[in-house]
This record gives sequence, structure tokens and C-alpha cells, in this order.
Amino acid sequence: MDEGSTENPGLLYSLAACVAGVVVAAWEIVPYLNEQLGLVPIPDDATRYSLLSILSVTLLGSLTWDRLCVAIFAPRIFESQLDELRALSLSDFWGPNSMRNVGYGAGILAWLYFTEGNMLLLGGAYWLYRKSKAPPPNAEGAAAAARTG
Repeated sequence: MDEGSTENPGLLYSLAACVAGVVVAAWEIVPYLNEQLGLVPIPDDATRYSLLSILSVTLLGSLTWDRLCVAIFAPRIFESQLDELRALSLSDFWGPNSMRNVGYGAGILAWLYFTEGNMLLLGGAYWLYRKSKAPPPNAEGAAAAARTG
């Protein structure tokens, strides 16, 4: 079965990883990575912004074209996708594997801090750590209800 880029999680995550990789390489966030890949430094910010703008327009254009084709050739599917989009809430993005993903993110931030020395990354890693140790909001309400009930 053929799936669009937004219905296929593997494709969507790999696309997000590619975008993140391009941004990391363009801003030379990890100079060692750029050196290992043999990338030549971008001469100035104007060139960097031009390159990233072209990539952004290409990405958004392809996603728009995908949605337009679905809207034209499969209008019922497109309408059901819009209904699902309207029904999304923040809790839909925080699932059972979220804490593991936060841990991975904190590990990556810590690695970047120790290899690059950026204090903002250390602050982000500390914030993620604190979020991972905080009890979920529903757990506090359930515990209070159990004590009173």
C-alpha cells in the first residue's frame, strides 16, 4: 500500500532527521562532523540562508503537492485527514515512549555540550532531565483522588 509522507512514520522521521542534519551541517554546529564529511564551510550567512530557503521551499512545495494530489484524486480521504488534524491535541504527541525519547534527546544535548562546549545545550539538557523526572499531570490527580476516595 502506498502511503504519503505524513502517513508513513518511518519516512516522516527520516525526513525530519535529514532536515535536522542539513541545519546542523549548514550552521556547523558540530565542526568535527563537517570535517569528517568533507564539507566546505559556507562563506557567509547570506549564502547559508539562501541555501536553507531553497531547501525549505522545496520541502514545503513537495508536501503541498502531495496534499493537493490527495485532495483532487481522493477527496474523501483528504476530508478525513482534515478531520483527524482538527481532532489533534497535545496529548496525542506525548505517548508511552516519550520519556525514552526525552532521554535520548538529553543524551544528544549532553554529547554536544561536552564536545562543543555550548552552555545553552547544557541548559536544554537540564530542562529535559527535570521534565523527565516530573510526575505526569494525570498521575497527581489520580493519586489525590485515591487518597480522598
